[in-house]
Amino acid sequence: MVKNGNKDYNSFIASRLKRVLEICDLEVSGFAQLTGKSESHIYGILNGSRQLGDSFSKKIGNILNFDAGKIFNLNKDLPPVFDSSFLIEFRRKYGGNTEYFISKRNEDSIDYFIASKIIASDYLENQRSVAEIRKYSREVHQKEFSSEELSKGLTYSVKKGRLKVAKRKIVKSNGEDGERLVDVFWK
Repeated sequence: MVKNGNKDYNSFIASRLKRVLEICDLEVSGFAQLTGKSESHIYGILNGSRQLGDSFSKKIGNILNFDAGKIFNLNKDLPPVFDSSFLIEFRRKYGGNTEYFISKRNEDSIDYFIASKIIASDYLENQRSVAEIRKYSREVHQKEFSSEELSKGLTYSVKKGRLKVAKRKIVKSNGEDGERLVDVFWK
């Protein structure tokens, strides 16, 4: 993942892309929605496992109305604000979505819940599946999440370094191990 012969270049580009998200007040999920790229693609760029390609940077530049070359030019400052009709329309359309905007992080977000309730407790001292964590959330904290929503939130906590993840055989309702592998999370 080295571009221009400098092994640190991609980490600088990742930090500049992160700054673009901050300037736009967008979480990765919001930026993914705005640009049409998957969250995993964007996370890959941000964590250095994937390069920011020219075509995606041009798409970012077109959407945000700025010269995309500035992302790659470490000697140029990024604009302090993006004056973009796409971004204005996106904020108007999705302004109520707390998962899309950094400034809308609050106690209702799944990330806040996982950090303040699940991780802060002793519950994840042992490996737990999404189904187990979902049941715990419902029974102990009266919070209901879909399996997909909770899985994404837990995976985000893994990417942030707050949790660990591995695969294990699913435990059937009768207590026996099944054949299917599922993610388990712990501290």
